[in-house]
Amino acid sequence: MYIESGIFQDYGINNFSLRRQVSMRKRKKLKKRKEPVNYEGRKYTDYLKFIEDNPTISTTQMDTVYNH
Repeated sequence: MYIESGIFQDYGINNFSLRRQVSMRKRKKLKKRKEPVNYEGRKYTDYLKFIEDNPTISTTQMDTVYNH
């Protein structure tokens, strides 16, 4: 903070003279993914009811992986 405000400028120290200060980049803030709000018809209990009502239909499970 002192360096950015120029207090040490008389001594030859500024932002460009500091190697770490120059080489570091600001990091991006990650946005959180929005989850669907309406889970109606997509819950496990709905799946169990579907299997009970349709015993001859074969089903497949699919998992989704989010990369954060």
